[in-house]
Amino acid sequence: MEKKNIDWASLGFTYIETDKRYVSRFKDGKWDDGAMVDDANVSISESAGVLQYSQTCFEGLKAYTTVDGRVVTFRPDLNAERMYETAERLLMPPFPIERFIDALDSWSRQTLLMCHPMVREPLSTSDHFCLVAVLLLGLLRLLSIPSGCSVLQ
Repeated sequence: MEKKNIDWASLGFTYIETDKRYVSRFKDGKWDDGAMVDDANVSISESAGVLQYSQTCFEGLKAYTTVDGRVVTFRPDLNAERMYETAERLLMPPFPIERFIDALDSWSRQTLLMCHPMVREPLSTSDHFCLVAVLLLGLLRLLSIPSGCSVLQ
């Protein structure tokens, strides 16, 4: 695919929708294989843990091109490790560290190299980069009030 012409001077620090995003779901005690998807929308229940109890993790990574044209991210192993540990603290199923890095690589290849070269041009002296947002959202319906099975009068 051809690189898109981006006016870096007027881009600002704002959300730019990419053509693809990586999605994996935890169901029946395990993470599925995950896939690159086109849909930027997330459909969730009004009682999802992310809405009722703020059950979510976020990691932001910088992606940029090197002088030789490779797309790289800055210390993704540390981001993956932090997200894993945060998920454990929030009692969420942690996403495996190796899968985090593999998913990031897959997304980078399909999105940054082919679709949205939102990273600085090789040999440029500017500091343009793409901020990659990685989210872990609690989608399980958690809103409940247990019945009073033990009462003191």
